Amino acid sequence: MQNPPPTPKLTLVLGGGGVRGLAHLGVLEVLEEEDLPIERIVGTSAGAIIGSMYARRPVAAPLIARVLEFLSSSAFRRLNLKFELEGRSAGAPRTSLLDRILHGLKRQLAMELLFRRPSIFSGDILRRLVGGLVGDGHIDETVIPLFITALDLVEGEEVLLRDGDLRSAVVASSSVPGFFPPVEREGKLLSDAGLINNMPVQIARDLGGEHVVGVSLNASVERIEEFPTGIDVIFRSEEIGTKLFNDRRKKEADIVIEPALGGLYWLEFRDPAAVIEAGAVAAREKVAEIRERLEGGSRGSRGEQGRAGESRGEPADAEG
Repeated sequence: MQNPPPTPKLTLVLGGGGVRGLAHLGVLEVLEEEDLPIERIVGTSAGAIIGSMYARRPVAAPLIARVLEFLSSSAFRRLNLKFELEGRSAGAPRTSLLDRILHGLKRQLAMELLFRRPSIFSGDILRRLVGGLVGDGHIDETVIPLFITALDLVEGEEVLLRDGDLRSAVVASSSVPGFFPPVEREGKLLSDAGLINNMPVQIARDLGGEHVVGVSLNASVERIEEFPTGIDVIFRSEEIGTKLFNDRRKKEADIVIEPALGGLYWLEFRDPAAVIEAGAVAAREKVAEIRERLEGGSRGSRGEQGRAGESRGEPADAEG
C-alpha cells in the first residue's frame, strides 16, 4: 500500500519594513487560525525578526502578547527609538523625505552622524532590541525551517544565513545601512539587504518552495513634493527603487499579502496593535485563494508568468 502524498505547505516570505513588520504577526495569526501549514520561512530585516520568533515557537497569540508587552516596557523605552519631530504635531504631514527618515533627530546632528560615524544609532541598540524579542539560539534548530537574508558589503552579494547563531543573523539582516552599523559574522560584513531585495521570493523558489506566499510591506510610495537637499533626492531615489524592485519580486510569488499601512514610517511605534491588525485583515482576504492553491492548484500564474522572459539571476550564496 502506497503512502499518501505529503500535505502541501506554504513557503512564507516575510519582507522588511521596520515597525511595519508587526503586520507579519497578524498574518501568522490568521494562517494559524485557518490551519494553513507553513513549510519554511524566509525573512529579511523586520521579516527576519518576526519570522525567527515564530519559527522557534509557532503559536501566534503568545508572541503577539509578548511583542506588545515589550513595546510598552521600560526596556524598550530605554532604547530611545520612539521619536517625534521637534515642533511638529502628531499626524502632521512631513514634506521632506529626510524629515521622515531622520524622524525625531535634529537634522544637522543627524547629518553629522551620517558622515562622521558608521551609523546614526549604535549597534548595541539593535542587539538589545533583537535580544528582547528573539533571544538566543541557532537558526538550524527552529521548529519551522528558517532562512535569513543579508547583504555582504565586502563581496557585494546577497547571502543566505541558514545555520549558526540566530541573534547575530537577525541583527545583521536588520542593520539598515546608515542607521545601524554592519555586523561582522563568520568572516563577512553584513547589513540589511532590503534595498536590493526586500521580499526574497526567488530565494524561496531556490529552496524548493512550491507554494510561495509573500508578505509585502512596501505596497505604496507616499507622495512628496519637496526635496530641499541632495540627500533628500538620494533617499527618495532609494525608496522608489526599493518599491519598484519589490513590485518585480511580487510577480514571482504565487500569492502576495499586502497590509494597508499607508505612510507609516518605519520607526513610528505609536499604535503597534493597529499594525498587527492590518496584517490580519490583509491575510483574511487571501485565505480562500491560499486554501484553493494548497488543495490542488498548480503553480499559479503569478509564479510562472512573473518569471517568463525574465532572468532569475544566481541564487544567494548559502553560509555554513
